[in-house]
Amino acid sequence: MEEKREKAELYFVTSLYLNAWLLSQGFEMIKTAKLDNNKVALFYVNTDELNNAIKEYRQNNELKEFVSQLKNVQEIVRMHIQREKVSETLEIPFD
Repeated sequence: MEEKREKAELYFVTSLYLNAWLLSQGFEMIKTAKLDNNKVALFYVNTDELNNAIKEYRQNNELKEFVSQLKNVQEIVRMHIQREKVSETLEIPFD
């Protein structure tokens, strides 16, 4: 699960994409913390508005497609960089 409640007052989110969505919607991050699983969580005041924004994020098919394609582009870039590193390693001349 990407987000959980801390007490009833704060709600934390570990998803980069959901955090970006919430911040773009004007929600204020209250604090951050590194969790036991080494993920970083951003905390927000747990309100009905926050919960509605999270629900909207999950139901927005256009946004889901955008996130999916962003992940695809990130993977393409990552593969390209790895390929360049391998090529550079193989091109080192031996004396």
